[in-house]
Amino acid sequence: MSYHGEALHATWNDLDSSVQILILALMRAVGGGFLAVAIVIALLQVKFSLTKISWIPGIIFATGVTIDLTSIYATLILRTHSTAKPPTFLALLGLCVLLIGYIYNRKTLKCL
Repeated sequence: MSYHGEALHATWNDLDSSVQILILALMRAVGGGFLAVAIVIALLQVKFSLTKISWIPGIIFATGVTIDLTSIYATLILRTHSTAKPPTFLALLGLCVLLIGYIYNRKTLKCL
């Protein structure tokens, strides 16, 4: 992504192939983690919608906050230590949506 190049002060083609492989491996590992969390959250939400088990909203929220805060932390490191401008706003937006979902799920329990 363009902000990665800004952080490195180099273009993708300027990097050694071993550095390219390392960056791609790290990005794929992080992407896999995000995908796994998304699947778990989606399955937990379906389970909650069907059963209204009271502890599920807390697990969804804790899982989402953990992955989202690590993303915010990473983007803030880039913002403070380089000229790169990673999409911190998207991670903050994700945190807001997660909070709204948690509140909605908790209100659903109170209606029962």
